[in-house]
Amino acid sequence: MPTLFPATATDRAAQVRTPAGDLVAARTGTICLVYAAATGSTLAVITHLDGRPVTTWDPLLVDGNSLWPRFLDPSDRKRLWISIGGGPRTEIYSDVQDQVDDLQDQIDNLEVGAGAVTSVAGRDGDVVLVAGDIGDLGSAALVSAAAFDPAGAAAAVAGLLPGKADAAHSHGQADVTGLVTDLAGKAASSHTHGQADVTGLVTDLAGKAASSHTHAQADVTGLATSLAGKAAASHGHAQADVTGLVTDLAGKAAASHTHPQSDITGLTASLAGKATAIRVAEGRIVSGDITLPNTSGAWQILSGTSMAIAAAIGDRLRLHVDALRSGANTSYLDLVIVVSSAIVWAASSGTSTPTTEGLPGWYGNATFVVRGGPARRTVQAGDIAGGTVTFAIAAKAPGAGLLYASSGYPLSWEIQNLGPEPA
Repeated sequence: MPTLFPATATDRAAQVRTPAGDLVAARTGTICLVYAAATGSTLAVITHLDGRPVTTWDPLLVDGNSLWPRFLDPSDRKRLWISIGGGPRTEIYSDVQDQVDDLQDQIDNLEVGAGAVTSVAGRDGDVVLVAGDIGDLGSAALVSAAAFDPAGAAAAVAGLLPGKADAAHSHGQADVTGLVTDLAGKAASSHTHGQADVTGLVTDLAGKAASSHTHAQADVTGLATSLAGKAAASHGHAQADVTGLVTDLAGKAAASHTHPQSDITGLTASLAGKATAIRVAEGRIVSGDITLPNTSGAWQILSGTSMAIAAAIGDRLRLHVDALRSGANTSYLDLVIVVSSAIVWAASSGTSTPTTEGLPGWYGNATFVVRGGPARRTVQAGDIAGGTVTFAIAAKAPGAGLLYASSGYPLSWEIQNLGPEPA
């Protein structure tokens, strides 16, 4: 493996940048870059003469005369390029013979003519170059790697380390001249300011509205005039204000209205084929037994015996009363329809005047066995008060006898409304 520039008495360390980009500390401060090619940024992989890797604490030495570094090229390349102190790249060879051979190749490839080389080192013909024929080498005669003293070089470098800081180190503020004083006059990186700290801010803000504020209509140009021509958000309209509305409504029925059956197509015929729904009203009277009063020969409605059902003219009603009575055969009872406290119909006669002795089923005599049935009435116009037909029990008595209407002997009644007579 070739050696470049062996040690001499004037050797000193230089700062060399390795392929990884590390700068090697140097005594002289001279930066020496070793490249793999004449152009480009690719640095050569190199080692010390004894094969040690080049590191921050183990830099290369450079020749005292040429300032060129001494190193080994593990790739055994014929030549490399160096740049010292930021200068241009210069070819360096693994030994002088390689350089001579390279020059000889260039000479052999030259053609005789304008500008062609006709002599080398002042000699014509077949010229063999020696080290002294190559300029700028000076005393840098090549020696073997064995002539290099690595221990001495390492000792020289080690002598530079005491009193030096690590490549990675830090400083307190007091280590930097004037830094503490300068920082004392600075604000913290995170800080605030009062309005008065900002030039002109207080004055500028005084002329501004609050971020949340309102305006009167007069503050908005033209707003009052525009609103004057508008209706209120909540407003109404006369029918005449809506085009065609009066005419359209004239042809409509009221929202609440009724229809006769004839207005509904087919309704009369459909209802004729339906059975009438039977409506029923019923009750129990247990408010207390009723003493038959002395009516002085007239018919009188007994208080507390009202029985009512909703009905219309033409409805067929059936009233059934189940009750117990006592008294002589001179006390008579009848089922009647009452309007405004007056009898308008009596079951015994079918008129507003009951028969002399009332309903036979209510006859009070031990000689006869009586059975009462339901009273039947097809509702007439005079029977109704407020859409209701009210039945009651009427008596004609000398002041003797009872009509039982208590919890022990309740008076039960039921009225059925069968509806109008089917067509």
